[in-house]
Amino acid sequence: MRLMILEERKLRDTFRAGSGTVSIGSDSGCDVHLPDPRLGGHHLDITQDTEGIWWLDVRETSVPT
Repeated sequence: MRLMILEERKLRDTFRAGSGTVSIGSDSGCDVHLPDPRLGGHHLDITQDTEGIWWLDVRETSVPT
């Protein structure tokens, strides 16, 4: 899966997700670092299961999604 990161409707970056889990958040330690105060430090994980289905797991519920 390829994530396309947009900023003001313009392509800012892309990230190719392989197998395993991809972390997304405002913390610089996340696989996809989005320095946005509206996101939690480790906002969510994206994981592909054995059947090829992608799942979103919201990690920080203190910030609205």
